[in-house]
Amino acid sequence: MSVTPLVKQLQSVRIEKGYNFAQIEQSTGIPARKMYLVEQGRAHLTLEELDKLLTLYEITLADLSSYHHRRRPLRTFSVWLAVLLLAVLAAAGIWASSGSDGRQAGILPTQTGQDSAQHGHLSDPFNSKQPNPARQSGSPSITAEENRPVPAGQAGRAFGQDHSDSPAPAVPETASFEVTVTEEPAVTTLRFWGNVLYQTELLPLPEALQDKGNPLYQVVPLERVAHAPDLPAWLRARKQTEWVLNLGTTDVWTESTLAERSRLMQEGYQIVGLDTLPQVYQPLLIETGPTRIGFLSLTRIIHKAADQATNKRIGLASAYSTAQVVKAVQEAKKQVDFLIVLMDWGRTWGDKPESYQRPLAEAIVKAGGDLIVGNHPFSSQSMEFISDKPVYYSLGHSVSPIKNHEALNYILEVDLAGTELQEMRVLVGKMSKGQLSFQLSEEERQRAQKEVSGRFPSSPLLQVFY
Repeated sequence: MSVTPLVKQLQSVRIEKGYNFAQIEQSTGIPARKMYLVEQGRAHLTLEELDKLLTLYEITLADLSSYHHRRRPLRTFSVWLAVLLLAVLAAAGIWASSGSDGRQAGILPTQTGQDSAQHGHLSDPFNSKQPNPARQSGSPSITAEENRPVPAGQAGRAFGQDHSDSPAPAVPETASFEVTVTEEPAVTTLRFWGNVLYQTELLPLPEALQDKGNPLYQVVPLERVAHAPDLPAWLRARKQTEWVLNLGTTDVWTESTLAERSRLMQEGYQIVGLDTLPQVYQPLLIETGPTRIGFLSLTRIIHKAADQATNKRIGLASAYSTAQVVKAVQEAKKQVDFLIVLMDWGRTWGDKPESYQRPLAEAIVKAGGDLIVGNHPFSSQSMEFISDKPVYYSLGHSVSPIKNHEALNYILEVDLAGTELQEMRVLVGKMSKGQLSFQLSEEERQRAQKEVSGRFPSSPLLQVFY
């Protein structure tokens, strides 16, 4: 199922105005889970739900169609707007006479009735009563009276206009609306896993993070990489070019690690984090359209001197020297447009960052890092923004050799439009028998929300799912 232009425009308005899904659910009654699926192209809005969103966003249907015109030129805007207005005028009264009972229209089919009832819980840690960043920066304000769920048939106000005396525009049941705009940067999705045992059979992918049609790259920090007759099933299940295999972890080593690394490279898999000097400090480059994304893998945990890379020995990229890290990041950033630094750091059983980690993260960001994703600890840790750059100190393990550890760990997804961070999604699960599980009971979900929500700052870019 593809995402329609209208849904993309609704998503753009939501992000610009600073709404998260929990705030939308509180204000309109549309389940947060359904909003997430709608923006993925996996569910549909009813006419009543569309009307509530327009009112909440303070925008009319006509202004929504021209929304991108306010930000960039339209190729065929005037022609399509004329067609839209004629269709609306010609069909005036149809919607009013038939009511807003959620029947199908040319814009969006009706909801099947299964999306919100049969899927898992979705929650957002950000209290909708908190100040909204977008509102504080000059966007139109919403009073408590305006912020209540909106009855069907009432339309919102357009940007900068007063429509308090104007009736809601009628929506014809057979009309289809589309506005052609100049091409936007393609959205690329990056999926980051916690540490994974290489020879596991399957990765614990939850339904909420199923593919949504964007180019997808999955970044997996690996442990205990050993040669076997066949590659692991999880690795063979997807194209080689989709994986970014991070071998830059202190626990990667077995007697056959280097032999398996050679086989992976020969079969076309993308490897980062394990090489000779100076190549080990070179970023792995992925091109998505005109944008070059770089992955730089560094480790602050090296158990033996023989594990560290030299000119003649394949090994890890040391991050013990801040000056060396800064130099590596600066050189990597010269080669890419968006740089992701993968850090193997922290205390094995730690539940919060060590004292050296934040200063090192600050140095990485100052040197040009755009996103830092950390791993190594068995448990997940906090996240913060440093100079507007996201820093995830630890996602915890996704597949672990420890079977009786029940930490709450994460999978992270990041959507990039060119070099712009469009959205980040964190899915929280519980380790069970050595593997991350997302089948949480209501009691477990509430406990997870209580324990984890304080680790994340409020941001319109960030959604957290339990």
